[in-house]
Amino acid sequence: MIIIYTDGSYKTSQQNENKKNVEVVSAFYTKQKTEIKKIQIERSPKLKQYSNLAEWIAIGMAVDYAIELGEEELLIKTDSRVCCSWFRSVGYGEYRNKKNGKKREFATKNHQEVFDYLLEVSKEIDVELEWVPRDKNIIGVILENEGFE
Repeated sequence: MIIIYTDGSYKTSQQNENKKNVEVVSAFYTKQKTEIKKIQIERSPKLKQYSNLAEWIAIGMAVDYAIELGEEELLIKTDSRVCCSWFRSVGYGEYRNKKNGKKREFATKNHQEVFDYLLEVSKEIDVELEWVPRDKNIIGVILENEGFE
């Protein structure tokens, strides 16, 4: 089993001169490798912040890396309670609202695509998400030191 720490962040419009796009920063850390990706995505009127999307992308990067290494089990440590909750609540390939049992809609197509991808690759590798406090998330501390929150 490989253990990978993940984190995601984004630059707000005050930090990003291009008001049409948002810079999402997603990263993962293992003892062997650290990877930080900056991705420009189109701004969505439904979202006020993009941290959950950045977290999902980071988790997807970690899964890709573990598969590339030929791992069969992956433990992802993240400080995103939302991602841990969503991942655990998956049933029959859909995220369902606990209150009414209906399929939950994601805020954007990007959210849905990343989540669908994680469901698909989970057939290739056993993935578990574990919440860790922010100060224990190694890659989170690295991103903070680089100016991301």
